[in-house]
Amino acid sequence: MLSDNYNEWYNLRYLFTPTEILIGERGKKFYYNWNVDTYNDICISLEDSVRDKRPVVSFFCGHRGNGKSSMLIHLIEKYKDDFFIIYFNAGHNLDTDKSTIVDLLYLIGAAIYQTAEKEDIHPDIKYFEGEKINE
Repeated sequence: MLSDNYNEWYNLRYLFTPTEILIGERGKKFYYNWNVDTYNDICISLEDSVRDKRPVVSFFCGHRGNGKSSMLIHLIEKYKDDFFIIYFNAGHNLDTDKSTIVDLLYLIGAAIYQTAEKEDIHPDIKYFEGEKINE
């Protein structure tokens, strides 16, 4: 019964709202830790890179609903007191059909500024002074 299977899959697909970010208690309630080793590997990589003073590069990929954002939220929760973390979700902050790279960079800058304000961080202006860029 192809039509029965289609309806089951259709209903499964729309069981949740993919634009909803599961944070806090709701995130804990619905989080499924599908691979502890992956999470631990990411934590080890992050901690090693801080120790070795090198940047962390991670790539999260997968189909809709497999836990990419949830994994990132758990990492944010774990390290929120140890790092200056800026959470930026382009899909929630940007109209990707109409935006340019300038829009993206502006919004990332605004997210950094807003997070710094909340954390009461005020960078020294001398780090921003330098030679003027020739136009």
